[in-house]
Amino acid sequence: MAKSVFEVLHDKVDADAKAIAGALAAGHASDYSEYQYMVGRIRGLSSVKDHIDALNKTYMSDED
Repeated sequence: MAKSVFEVLHDKVDADAKAIAGALAAGHASDYSEYQYMVGRIRGLSSVKDHIDALNKTYMSDED
């Protein structure tokens, strides 16, 4: 079965967040300001994933 647009978006956002987390773990934040920026992006992407999941749940329940 093909992935829904919600699943594709969720996977892409998750991959982006993991890439940033990996960069943080590898010490790529050059200073505290960049660290804060990267953490903020991860938090924002986490919020986006939550919204995508909620939309997917609503969409799936509307289809039934």
